Amino acid sequence: MKQRCLEASGGKLKDQDILAIPPFDLRDVTKHDQVVQQVLNHFNRIDILINNVGVTQRSNFDAITPEVEKNIMDINLFSQVNLTKVVCQHFKQMKKGHLGVTISVCGKFSCPFSASYNASKYALIGYYDCIRNELPFVDVTLVCPGPIFTQNISKAHMAGDFEKGKRSYDPEDKRMKVERAAFLYCVALANRLDEVWISLKPILFLFYGIQYFPSTFRR
Repeated sequence: MKQRCLEASGGKLKDQDILAIPPFDLRDVTKHDQVVQQVLNHFNRIDILINNVGVTQRSNFDAITPEVEKNIMDINLFSQVNLTKVVCQHFKQMKKGHLGVTISVCGKFSCPFSASYNASKYALIGYYDCIRNELPFVDVTLVCPGPIFTQNISKAHMAGDFEKGKRSYDPEDKRMKVERAAFLYCVALANRLDEVWISLKPILFLFYGIQYFPSTFRR
């Protein structure tokens, strides 16, 4: 990964400009202090934390086991919350900082057969909106993507009739390319926007419908 970043920079970045931390289980909150300190030891400061992690599920709400629900909440919510707390201690010292959080279309309106996933994404919006009020010197950018050509469906928790369904995307699906979504994500961060919706139509229309005509679009 580090070498790829160096190559992509076209010579603008040097070896010391990149710190590649070995993968670790984000659910292990005991590692968060250690990882953050590694970054501070290398760069002496943290300007932005981007929480871009998540696992989804496809099943009827009553087929979701407690074990699956706990795993979804641990990854999508609690691990990010704890890492944010650790980084925000540094932001408090600097009196500035920036949080970028990948939410989902499912954080704005609930998608069927994804009840636990929806819940985790709704919770993230409430949590980070609270940080806006408690830490006014920290910018918070909530990014809500619609369908994107990522691999999250291949690792989704499946149950019931969904266990036999397809676990990968068809190239003809109406989804945004990862490169385009990543570019728009970076534009939102660079401009320190509060909340952005990244999606192709017609899902993008649903964002506006739920936002401005909730009673009409909820069913």
